[in-house]
Amino acid sequence: MRIFQQKVIFSVILLAYFGFAEAQNTEKQSFASEIITAPFVSDGQRYITTLNEDGFAEFTFVFLGGNTYRIGVKSLANFKIHFQLVDIPGNVIFDSQKYNYPVFWNFSFDYTQPCKIRVIGLNLDPKLTSKQVEVAIGYKKYIPTK
Repeated sequence: MRIFQQKVIFSVILLAYFGFAEAQNTEKQSFASEIITAPFVSDGQRYITTLNEDGFAEFTFVFLGGNTYRIGVKSLANFKIHFQLVDIPGNVIFDSQKYNYPVFWNFSFDYTQPCKIRVIGLNLDPKLTSKQVEVAIGYKKYIPTK
């Protein structure tokens, strides 16, 4: 009887653990799945950071020439976000402020290029306990022509 009880307890713990992990995985994937939709495919990564004291964060990525990308940026605490795509010398390629702060932007490059995604929190409440932001990146699936 004791072995049976141990197996039941172990099974309950495993089910609870995997159920919790699946719930977290669903939550983690929700932003990317909202933003990165067909014909785009997510790069499969979750990019999260906390804005610094000035309400600023930066991510660096290399975008391959010939691909079409979609980047999406979201606050995890529902504050307004301003984001920019900037090349390494500092030239602004895209500025969300000029387009009424969209959640995502589609773009492509003719050649491979490293860029930075700058994220700025707007009108941040000083009492805000979380200043986390998430960036989702997707690309159109490349289909070579014959």
